[in-house]
Amino acid sequence: MSADECAQVYAAIDGLVESGKALSLRCAGRLDGEAYAVNGFVAGACDITLILRNCSEEHARSAELSAEIDHLRLLLDAIEMPIWQRAANLDLSWCNKSYARDVDSSPRRVQTEHGPELISGVTQDEARALAQAAVEGRTLKRARHHVVVGGERRYLDIVESPLGASGSHGGGTAGWAHDISDLEQAEADLKRHIEAHAEVLQSLNTSIAVYAADRRLIFFNNEFVKMFDLEEGWLSGEPTLSEVLEALRERRRLPEQADWRLYKKRMNDLFTSVTEPEEELLHLPDGSTLRYVVLPHPFGGLQFMSQDVTDRYTLERSYSTLTAVQRATLDNLFEAVAVFGADGRLKLSLPSGSSIRSNWPASRISRKSQNCRANLSMMAKIGRITKPTILPASASARVQRCGSNGAMRKCWIVLCAAA
Repeated sequence: MSADECAQVYAAIDGLVESGKALSLRCAGRLDGEAYAVNGFVAGACDITLILRNCSEEHARSAELSAEIDHLRLLLDAIEMPIWQRAANLDLSWCNKSYARDVDSSPRRVQTEHGPELISGVTQDEARALAQAAVEGRTLKRARHHVVVGGERRYLDIVESPLGASGSHGGGTAGWAHDISDLEQAEADLKRHIEAHAEVLQSLNTSIAVYAADRRLIFFNNEFVKMFDLEEGWLSGEPTLSEVLEALRERRRLPEQADWRLYKKRMNDLFTSVTEPEEELLHLPDGSTLRYVVLPHPFGGLQFMSQDVTDRYTLERSYSTLTAVQRATLDNLFEAVAVFGADGRLKLSLPSGSSIRSNWPASRISRKSQNCRANLSMMAKIGRITKPTILPASASARVQRCGSNGAMRKCWIVLCAAA
């Protein structure tokens, strides 16, 4: 040992002899890293016992641990997040610089005064309630609170995690807080967007029902209640898809099914099979027709859309019937009828026109074809015709045909606007 260390040991021995008080010293050796422990006590009336022990390894290990602790504290101070530790009695025993800054204090002051708490405006017991719940439940607990930090209102996700039972690792809890103010704002914006979207869906004349991933009804509009004659109060209780299908079956608002159980299973299987919109027509027992669309919902689950298209299909059937009747009428006319498109090309001709052309002499057909080609400008009128028009003779529109008895008859071409 060095001379100074020896003088310190001699002074401690003198004190031991005079007062009989035991001594315990740690002294550095002459070599780097050497350390010795000197312990002394009075044995009997006058005997003094001194124990000198080489504790270099223990000293080195203690120095390493101190360095690790200092390093960890530097890391925790560098984190821009309040972090703290509570003792077994749940008093604040340590905090990082971010915590001290948020409470307008210093780490040393927080350690000595065991405060202030991060959550302002509450009692100490209320501030410790989350830590107490974590210790009692032996599991991580979290809560969200609004806190004023630096004059700004912030929304924090506060977490307390137990460090172990009392007497094991000191007990207490470790806590930290994460600023989720941006998340709160995003959630508020999303909520407003969903509410606005719901208002739009309520105003549509299309029935809409949204089922969550657990197959429960989470949204429906007024048209859904009206179209399927369901009770709004019952729907507000979030029934499952199977329960809604049973209610629709009782009201005969679904097509008749040969195997009802298989149909319900197929509908429930849509939650795991539909990746793109699927559409089908439902023909109900009362004669009405619904256009039924199922598509995945962005938040999970499915969205069902129904639209009554009975009037549309009734109109289409009426139009098809009218078209067939008109065609049959035209097919039985004696006059020749030909329909030209806006491009001047023949689109439709009736059988009577073929019989008329078959009675024309070949020489006259050739001559009339030449006349038609010479007067193609006449066909441009087709696009401007709005009422029946008889072409003048100067346009070479008048032709002659041979009757069945060989007599020559005059014919006029009449142009009408086609529908």
